[in-house]
Amino acid sequence: MTPPNGSWPYAKPDSSDANLIHDAAVHLLSVVNDILDISKIQSGRYTLDARELDVASILDQQIAALQSEADASGVKVNARYSRELPPIRGDESKLAQIISNILSNAVKFTRADGTVTVEAARLPDDAVAVFVRDTGVGMTPDELEIAQQPFGQVDGSRTRWREGTGLGLPIAKSLVELHGGEIQIRSTKDVGTEVAILLPSRHHVSIAQVRDTVMGNGTANESETPR
Repeated sequence: MTPPNGSWPYAKPDSSDANLIHDAAVHLLSVVNDILDISKIQSGRYTLDARELDVASILDQQIAALQSEADASGVKVNARYSRELPPIRGDESKLAQIISNILSNAVKFTRADGTVTVEAARLPDDAVAVFVRDTGVGMTPDELEIAQQPFGQVDGSRTRWREGTGLGLPIAKSLVELHGGEIQIRSTKDVGTEVAILLPSRHHVSIAQVRDTVMGNGTANESETPR
């Protein structure tokens, strides 16, 4: 039915509507990127642009990026690491993604008034270990196994904590392994979780680098021998 004045009234969306649309678009983009990343990793088509990196600087950037989310959730983030960490050899954007995924999970799964602590230490041969500890909901051994699988999501009864695709941790784990490192996770239900990211010395050459050099699939940066 045509209205008397020939047109329907136009309702201008308020700022809350615009914010919801923006948040939904950002979330959708994140989901698409996660799916593309895990597909590349599983197919062996993921490459690294390797160079010497300042781990402390990357930690600073990722903590700053997550600070507003932590503040909104009532979670305190503590940064405890030296500015004198040795440089490592890796892909800056991928290392940032690793730290972001782990930090985001820690904040997301920590209740208000809880804490997330980021520490880093020099290991023998100038390797670096990054620790992310939270006082969050924690996981049982079975839940931890699920969380490490692609699309695995834990604790579905809590709506806020089901945001995402369940790919953050598997992607982080795979990217660390591409750098020749490893992730170790310890978690206790209703106590919290500790994620240890072990990054090899810049003098280390990973299996992935050797494979790409021999097969001729790596970039120029990947095939160089670290000095």
